[in-house]
Amino acid sequence: MKAEERLKLGKKRTKQKIIFFSIVSVIVLVLAGAFIYVLTREEPVKDPNKYQQTQMDPAKQQVEIPIADLADQNIHPYIYKYGSKQIKYFVMNGSTDHKVHACFNACVKHYKEGLGFEPAGDNLQCRSQLCSYPVPDIGTGKLLYCGCGPVSLPFNLTSEKVIIKAADLQAGAKYF
Repeated sequence: MKAEERLKLGKKRTKQKIIFFSIVSVIVLVLAGAFIYVLTREEPVKDPNKYQQTQMDPAKQQVEIPIADLADQNIHPYIYKYGSKQIKYFVMNGSTDHKVHACFNACVKHYKEGLGFEPAGDNLQCRSQLCSYPVPDIGTGKLLYCGCGPVSLPFNLTSEKVIIKAADLQAGAKYF
């Protein structure tokens, strides 16, 4: 092989390496950008008044939600401010099992992403994996095939109210 042919071959290989590394660099940048976007995007807000502000009874250190408010069997979103945290949670009267359920708007698997769940009929849909969690399973500890499930929120039930202790809401701050 002549020196001139080796030089041409070397230049050709150099061009191929530059093209290869350029393509790999673009792919890495796109993936890094997508990763940063997922970590920093905010929860989409369809309705600015979506979450009802929780009214704390200071003497009892608890939230009281009238059962009558749940009669429509919809999933009701609430928010509790604790220090700098906004703790989001759902309370609902399941349309299929007619029982009251409560959970944080945080997925046991994906809570660090901060995406939570979106009400979808009688289900909560994980915004990370897009799998639906049935309302009757809330509080049972069951997880979906994808490992998703809402974080349970303890509550007490009287004939007139759902009672959630401030300490239980505050314990959920780690998910937000």
